[in-house]
Amino acid sequence: MIIKGIAYYPEHWNEKSWDEDLKRIKDLNVNTIRVGEFVWALIEPNENEFNFEKFDLMIEKISSYDFKILIGTPTATFPSWVVSNYQNILASGRKYGTRRQYCYNSNDYLKLSKIITEKIVKRYSNNENVIGFQIDNEIGHEGSDFCTCYNCKNNFRLYLEEKYKTIENLNNICGNVFWGQIFNSFKDVPIPFDDLLGHNPTLRLEYANFMSKSAVNYLNEMIKVVKNNKNENQFITTNLPGGLFNKWFDANRLVENIDFVSFDNYPIWGGETNNANHVKVAMELDMVRGLKNQKFWIVEQLMGAQGHDYVGFLPRKNQAKLWAMQAHLRGAENIFFFRYKGLNKGEEQFCQGIFDVDNRINSKYYEVQSFFEDVDGDFNTENLKMENEIAMIYDYKNIWSWKIQPQSKKFDFSNEFLKHYKSIYDLNVNVDIISTEKDFDKYKILIMPNMQIIDDLLYEKIKKQLENGKTIIFGYRSGIRNEFNNMRLRNNILEDLIGAYIEGYEALDENSNVNVFYDNKEFELSVWRDILKITTGESIIKYSDFSFEENSCIVKNKYLNGNAYYFGASLPSNLSKLIYNKILNENNIENISLNEDIEMIKLKYKDKSKNYILNHGYTKNNEVNPITYIRR
Repeated sequence: MIIKGIAYYPEHWNEKSWDEDLKRIKDLNVNTIRVGEFVWALIEPNENEFNFEKFDLMIEKISSYDFKILIGTPTATFPSWVVSNYQNILASGRKYGTRRQYCYNSNDYLKLSKIITEKIVKRYSNNENVIGFQIDNEIGHEGSDFCTCYNCKNNFRLYLEEKYKTIENLNNICGNVFWGQIFNSFKDVPIPFDDLLGHNPTLRLEYANFMSKSAVNYLNEMIKVVKNNKNENQFITTNLPGGLFNKWFDANRLVENIDFVSFDNYPIWGGETNNANHVKVAMELDMVRGLKNQKFWIVEQLMGAQGHDYVGFLPRKNQAKLWAMQAHLRGAENIFFFRYKGLNKGEEQFCQGIFDVDNRINSKYYEVQSFFEDVDGDFNTENLKMENEIAMIYDYKNIWSWKIQPQSKKFDFSNEFLKHYKSIYDLNVNVDIISTEKDFDKYKILIMPNMQIIDDLLYEKIKKQLENGKTIIFGYRSGIRNEFNNMRLRNNILEDLIGAYIEGYEALDENSNVNVFYDNKEFELSVWRDILKITTGESIIKYSDFSFEENSCIVKNKYLNGNAYYFGASLPSNLSKLIYNKILNENNIENISLNEDIEMIKLKYKDKSKNYILNHGYTKNNEVNPITYIRR
């Protein structure tokens, strides 16, 4: 069964309106409702005083309409007595009255979270309508992935002591003799952030590792509670927020022990007044699918303009349906729209729902209804899946290293990753986006944008792929650092593989005027360039400025049985597309260039395939063109 869902907050509304709401939801062809992620204060208004009367009534009423129910455990927000009774709950810079204010390293909050989670799961473990539990809500969202409180400071020191064993070992690996930073004990180690001059890059990367471990440990403790109290047919998930490349947690580790990934898909958000970048949205959906290499759920799919204090772009007619279909075809088999009805009180009054606060049926209602009809019909993907020949590879340690020291004021990891992704997307070839720890064997081409941290294990994994005849593309700065965020003495571990070494490098901006020529055309570079000196490789593009005209911008090298490419600069999209077209053709991967508004998604079932085509363009009436598909 495909889940056709909606997020509903009956606790916000008068009980007399529940029947009207549920009848309308039923008419939408919805079969599942998500509730509960903010009800802690309702259920436990005072410590150890539990009152399930209203929540029981909500579950009973929803069940009476034969809906399945997904319950969110409510630990993302807590009652006022929590912060009154406990002094070490709040994360640094947070206050009561918002959400996601807690510190993952607070033992008191962990204890309280376990109690409320166990109470809820145990109470509904035998309810046949409750199909599963979503743990917490958007872990790491809104800055909650980073904390520098007293709890974190103490636990960070314990983390370092467990990993490095002796303070001498830590001092040596950090290079603390320079600037006279030698620590006498682990108790001397500060939190290495929020200083005017920055701090030691190894120590900062370790704090990023520690922050990630803190979030993962908290979620895993909640998973244990749910597993111990649910029935065997109920599932466990958690919903990830957007912007995953910018988080201080490793999403792969976070979702390791849940049954499947859930994601909140907001192509546009408050304050963003331009149309969504559908290529960037596709990239994040592909990344979410790659976290467990399986289909995922969306438990919040945007419907209408969104924002807290600032309102964003209003989706045009049929556009929210189009974004939902994009997510569905890229692996989100089950989708919940957010939300049934806009609120008239509280922080989220400007987050529109299917119904606005006026409670009138509108075009959004018919869009959702139409979408669910489509996924029951020609867009049913239950037996379909992606089988891609290209993988884009990332690693969170590497992303954090760039976040700590961007090197160029114009550098943004997500944007640079997107440049590579867009080149493949524009050629209408689908890719998987996976971490360095996943299996590479099934792919013909591996793309590693800006992989500056390459440890010895990853290096050997890369060599094996080249030995097996694969093509690997590296972005600039790849291979210059080890797993401790230290520069390699050899400068670049990839020298033999790429057939060149870095003779120099510089950051670029819009006034640098650095150009290259390819295919009788001139292209302007941006952000960064490595000045490459050829050893055994072939120069694909050389720099054209006088000082570096003998140096290469892009090299290709035959290594073992495969080919390694190195992009030594941030390329404009039109040049990158030309190079990728050449690489795809060399590897016999079918590609086609279409209108930039067209998105092609290929899904397979056994030996048959379907090509779905989505049109992100507008008609003269400012409406999104109808979703169409073709089969080959």
